[in-house]
Amino acid sequence: MIFQGITPILWGTLAEVYGRRPVYLTSLAFVVSTSVGLALVPTPKYWLLVLLRCISSSGGAVVIPLGSGIVSDIAATSERGMFMGMVNLGPMLGPCLGPVIGGFIDRYLGWRAVFWFLSIFTACCLVLHFWFLPETLRTIRGNGSIPSSGISMTLLDMCRKICRGGKEEPWTELMLAAEHERKMFVEQKKTVHLLRTLHYFFEKDVSILLFFNGVNFMNMYIVTATTATIMQDTYGLGPSDAGLCYLPFGTGMAVGSVIAGRLIDRDFHSTLASYMRDRRYDREEHLPNSLRDIKNGKKSLSEEEMLRFPLEHARLKSSPIYDLVLWSCIVAYGWSVHFKAHLAVPLIFQFFQGLGQVASSQSITVLLMDLYPGEGASIAANIYLTRSLIGAIAIAIIDPLRRAVGMGPAMMVIVSVPLCLLPLMFLERRRGMRWRQKRAARGATANCSDPAQNNIPDISGRTTPIQG
Repeated sequence: MIFQGITPILWGTLAEVYGRRPVYLTSLAFVVSTSVGLALVPTPKYWLLVLLRCISSSGGAVVIPLGSGIVSDIAATSERGMFMGMVNLGPMLGPCLGPVIGGFIDRYLGWRAVFWFLSIFTACCLVLHFWFLPETLRTIRGNGSIPSSGISMTLLDMCRKICRGGKEEPWTELMLAAEHERKMFVEQKKTVHLLRTLHYFFEKDVSILLFFNGVNFMNMYIVTATTATIMQDTYGLGPSDAGLCYLPFGTGMAVGSVIAGRLIDRDFHSTLASYMRDRRYDREEHLPNSLRDIKNGKKSLSEEEMLRFPLEHARLKSSPIYDLVLWSCIVAYGWSVHFKAHLAVPLIFQFFQGLGQVASSQSITVLLMDLYPGEGASIAANIYLTRSLIGAIAIAIIDPLRRAVGMGPAMMVIVSVPLCLLPLMFLERRRGMRWRQKRAARGATANCSDPAQNNIPDISGRTTPIQG
């Protein structure tokens, strides 16, 4: 888990410089090669098994931040919640389906077959990504109109080039405009490096959101780490039957990913409607072009509009409801196990835990991506780092804690941590806009002091949807 948390920082930095596609392909190749190595590792070489698992987790951890980075590249602010919901669907299902699939493979074919399955499955994903995943990084593709070249070319791009007889695609006015936009992004991304990726922790609003999200998310790690043991010790289930008990939580997270994405976008649109009414833009014909396009999902907020828009309220509007569902179900789950209620009872609470878990996390994730448009991979890497490190601590303490005081009191202790941090989230909703404005003022001052940056418009709010 520690390697899973640390390495996305490096991968996210590389993805912001060299593109999403090459980093995706490299990381998947890492997973394929290490999975084959794990399947062939000699039984006495336990140190080699641990080393290869660390390398494998380092490669596999990249898909989550890169998925968020692609959403940041292609999705307008008004529809980012829905896109994030679809992207999170896979990562949320994986930790819950994995024990079920792995348990059956291990039971009938042995543990080495698990890694052969992973290597074959990941190799198929690698081939599909190589053929069909386009490059979306704006410093390379602009708004998507700039033709791909080299490693950025998909199978479709290669077929188009072959049909043209190997000739380069003629440049149109749209491509020239996209190239101009790309050059401006390149100017703004000159300072992308590892330390800049970590600088998010020094911003008040970002650090609050990262830490609260990480603490709230430790429930997911606790559930995935303890469910099998609890079901075997408390309910006497076998390994295969205990593996099936991961499905309710995974199903809840999958359903929550889809539902929460739409609810987050709904909250954004309702806040945007109030924002426009406050400025007397009640009638459609009175809307400025930029706001009309935002309302229709065609464009994102510009930086100037973003500074005035109550973004924190829009993204965190329903967050208290999600947190209430999550925390109440965590406590109810803990006490149902503590008193050995019927097996269906804790599993039902696990389903609603998953629902509240992903909804709470997704609203914070989308807000963080809105704070730094175009830097989704780096933001997601920091989210993953915080989650993993806090999750590793939670996993280390939960088993001794539940054996000492019981599952009910243990889960109440777990819930008390985010409850103590709740005032920070109210502070973020109240002061977040002011902190954003101060950060923008610092950035404007820095740009004015750099002659190379003068007269270059800031388009980080992005007002042009990516094409294709």
